[in-house]
Amino acid sequence: MTALSRDAILAARDCRREAVRVPEWGGTVFVKVMSGADRDAFEQSVQDRRALGKVGENMRALVVVHSVVDDAGKQLFTEADLDALGAKNYLALDRIVNAALRLNKLNDEQLEADIKN
Repeated sequence: MTALSRDAILAARDCRREAVRVPEWGGTVFVKVMSGADRDAFEQSVQDRRALGKVGENMRALVVVHSVVDDAGKQLFTEADLDALGAKNYLALDRIVNAALRLNKLNDEQLEADIKN
């Protein structure tokens, strides 16, 4: 096995994305593998929501915010969009959330319970 250099590691394109067809919205979105910083921000948001007693409130939307990107890989939404996203068709949100859970190995039982609530 080859030892990687710092430059090789930093140049690696390791945050792949997957196209998810969303017929309810008339197109496709890209769901990405979160970077380390993205995952930390997501987990902090979940912890903050638990501390505020907002567990289960717009959790699908929170996953969408932290995992959906545009063609260039730029995040499409911010947490300011949570209520608007939370008002969207749950089947569309679930399709995206399922892809995000799989790609990002978001299988924490408590998180899954929060999303289902």
